[in-house]
Amino acid sequence: MKQIGCLTLTCVLALLFTSTGVHSAEDQPAKPAPPDAEQPLPDLPHIKIDRKKRYVDLEGAVVLRDADWIELLACMPRSRVHESLITVKAKPSHIHGAMLLAGYKPGNPWRAERIKDKWKYYPAKGELVRISILYKDKQGKTIQVAPSEWIIEAQTKKKLPDSHWMFTGSRMLNDRGKKIYAADIEGNLFTLVNFGDEVFARQTKLEGGQGGVGGDTWRANTKVIPPVGTKLILRIQPAKQPKKDEGNNKSDKSSG
Repeated sequence: MKQIGCLTLTCVLALLFTSTGVHSAEDQPAKPAPPDAEQPLPDLPHIKIDRKKRYVDLEGAVVLRDADWIELLACMPRSRVHESLITVKAKPSHIHGAMLLAGYKPGNPWRAERIKDKWKYYPAKGELVRISILYKDKQGKTIQVAPSEWIIEAQTKKKLPDSHWMFTGSRMLNDRGKKIYAADIEGNLFTLVNFGDEVFARQTKLEGGQGGVGGDTWRANTKVIPPVGTKLILRIQPAKQPKKDEGNNKSDKSSG
């Protein structure tokens, strides 16, 4: 992707920082920028966008493959790498901008609000997307697999039920009058628990606090994860709402 003028990128990021997530119960998610095949894309490092297919590809690498406790599929480098399988090179706010350019609609992460002596919880929500992992094996063959293959429940050893995440869109922080995209600081990208500032969150039945569906805890399915340092692509693409009994436990063999 050729680099274009700074003005275009500035405009995209300006749109990003004025349309991020939900900050209160009354706020509504902003509408994403409509895809325009004729308009050139800005240069967002380590990200590729296919507007026609609505693919957003993120460059990353395996950072952890043997862990009894994980809380994320992917994070930024130098953040929660001790509890995440993958690190992604792209800046979280740039990923958000790429999602807008691909026509996705952000929602909001989980959050809690104290009202007098009680807590009110707002569940995470956002457009559902399907995630795939692409990497090359020792023979140079491209392997495409669902993240649900790499993550299992610690007690039951059952695989993650599906490979769907919600585009929650993190949230904005106000630091001495300057707006900061929270995930750029904390590094939370594709989470398995609720942190309240992630770019992509799992659907959860829990009203409040961190944790997976029903309080599940997750670990790495070490035997199927390639060596640490293996370069990969995390592919984001549209997903229909899965049925209750619909999983994604087979390797994703769809063409890409």
